[in-house]
Amino acid sequence: IKGNVIHIEEDSKFLKQMWKVYEAALFDEIDSVYKCSNYAYGLIMELLDYYNHNQRKLSLNPKVSKSKEYIDNNYDKLIGLEEICEKVGVSKYYLCREFLKEVGLTPGNYLLKVRMQAAAKLLLFAKDMTVEEISQNVGFSCGNYFSKVFKKSLGVSPTEFRTNDNLYD
Repeated sequence: IKGNVIHIEEDSKFLKQMWKVYEAALFDEIDSVYKCSNYAYGLIMELLDYYNHNQRKLSLNPKVSKSKEYIDNNYDKLIGLEEICEKVGVSKYYLCREFLKEVGLTPGNYLLKVRMQAAAKLLLFAKDMTVEEISQNVGFSCGNYFSKVFKKSLGVSPTEFRTNDNLYD
């Protein structure tokens, strides 16, 4: 990131989201104000995530940065604190303390946040996927447990989140 220009990598989630919007527009899939708003929101959130990720990458402890990157790239798999620590080469105590200090969340809570954000996007944009499929795509082995965690995190069930237009006005 240099000045007011953001250099976006070709394989970034933002560009993938941008292509989804382009394809949706091309095939006339944006047929309501809500869908248009959802696509715009998705783009803005991906751009902010990309910007924030790159800003933080510059200032983070290298072990925390590597852990965060590992979580961002592997949240869709069944990973836990032990595996993250092993990949980075630090103790659980060290990683939890440093991660909390720099990111403001424990590694486990950060993983949960990333998974819930990914699940929310899939619920809004991948209408053909079932809640069970979405749960597996964001690193949960059990759809019921995913639904319980989603409701606890966002205050509504995945099905309510998907169908209630008032949630994303």
